[in-house]
Amino acid sequence: MRKSLSKPLLLTLLAAPFASASEMSMEEFQNQMKRHVRNLPKQAAVSFHAEVLGTGQAVFSHDMARSLVPASNAKLFTSMAALEKLGPAHQFETQVYAEGKRDGDVLDGFLVVKGTGDPFLVSERVWLLAREMARSGIKRVTGGIRVNNTVFAEEYRGLVGWGEKGEPFAALVNATSLNFNSLEVHVRIKSGRAHVELGPVPHDFAVLRNELRVVAGRGRDVAVRPVGAERGKEIFAVVGTVGREAEPFIEYGAVGNSAAYVGAVLAAVLRREGMVVEKGFTGLHAEEPKGELLATAKSPPLLDLVRSFNTYSNNFMAEQVFLSLGSVPATPEKAQEFVRTYLQNLPGCPDADIDAGSGLSFSSRASAQCFVSALQRSHREFRVFADLLGSMPVGGKTGTLKGRFLRNGSGFEAQKVRAKTGTLFSRRAVTSLVGFTPTASGETVVFAILQNDERSGSGFVSPMRDWEDKCVEYLQRLRL
Repeated sequence: MRKSLSKPLLLTLLAAPFASASEMSMEEFQNQMKRHVRNLPKQAAVSFHAEVLGTGQAVFSHDMARSLVPASNAKLFTSMAALEKLGPAHQFETQVYAEGKRDGDVLDGFLVVKGTGDPFLVSERVWLLAREMARSGIKRVTGGIRVNNTVFAEEYRGLVGWGEKGEPFAALVNATSLNFNSLEVHVRIKSGRAHVELGPVPHDFAVLRNELRVVAGRGRDVAVRPVGAERGKEIFAVVGTVGREAEPFIEYGAVGNSAAYVGAVLAAVLRREGMVVEKGFTGLHAEEPKGELLATAKSPPLLDLVRSFNTYSNNFMAEQVFLSLGSVPATPEKAQEFVRTYLQNLPGCPDADIDAGSGLSFSSRASAQCFVSALQRSHREFRVFADLLGSMPVGGKTGTLKGRFLRNGSGFEAQKVRAKTGTLFSRRAVTSLVGFTPTASGETVVFAILQNDERSGSGFVSPMRDWEDKCVEYLQRLRL
């Protein structure tokens, strides 16, 4: 049954071979790839492996067992492990309880928000949560809002050494998180001046310092930077430039106290819905809630979450899901051990070690052989494979592959590629490309390319990506 379902799916997505004029025999392909490898700079380490999906027939290898930094392709391991353990339909829940005594429309007590690691609790879903709570009939809460984060052992700065300036890509990881644990700031131009305000509604979590400069045009270069705290509120500077003709937009900055952020925003939204919480956020709640369940917000199914963080390489979402792989209370160490065990049960992965589910790490290691082995395993597990394949960007069209394959030959069909990318460059230049493409004779090839250059800097990334793109072009031209 799995074979009959997966083969048409792959043929529909990936098939249609090259014109015969550009085809290469196996011998020609092997020689071309060897020349291509010789063109690499001496500072570059490469692990490459490609084989036919399903049969395992080897196509080309170069240092395939060499473990290198995979960058964001670590998200594929997070995805596969999560889809197998939790299932594609799994949903993370955020629940709100009323603790205390109700007297008509007054709750003499407090609200407890309990999260389970939802990586996609965003403003729109907080509004829905608040409206469900309002239907309980409570109009006033004499106490405040407390947050229960006990599903995770503690709040984690999951991406250690990253995001020192408050960049949202390296936000805190927590069991209860809002907007990827990033402050939502609305920016608009009015009467020639830049105006900033907190979203989704004004709240008392933060104070904004507007340091924007207005310039000519429609462009923008804006960042939201945490600069300290005052009287219990976090202070953020909104810096950069905005064009006079720019449309309204939203920027984000990583928050320092995610529980307080959730409490403050929920209290503000509830006020708009007719429920007044007199004391706002009042702290963490370590005990299991025992009161009346007022409302539940469910995340999109895991299959949709995986598609989001693989297509757009969302680090925060991947870290949240990664941490959820550990037993409760979850810790990074438990998640790392779970994924390590998962990979070491695969052939070709004895040295694989992933310490950050997002891949935002120079310590993680995996080989091209390990990636191909893992994808072959997922192909045998159709419940996993369908969603894993669908989560990968379409060559030249979506996500992190939108600007790729532009320098490939005229016969190359970028849309026949489904692959995940990875990039780092602050300590050394790292790129990777892992995925699927058809050959000229119609077989689907699974490939993995990892490059680690001793040199650092973003200037090395573009030629490294071009080298990977050419590898995929040669695979499409191969006739087996």
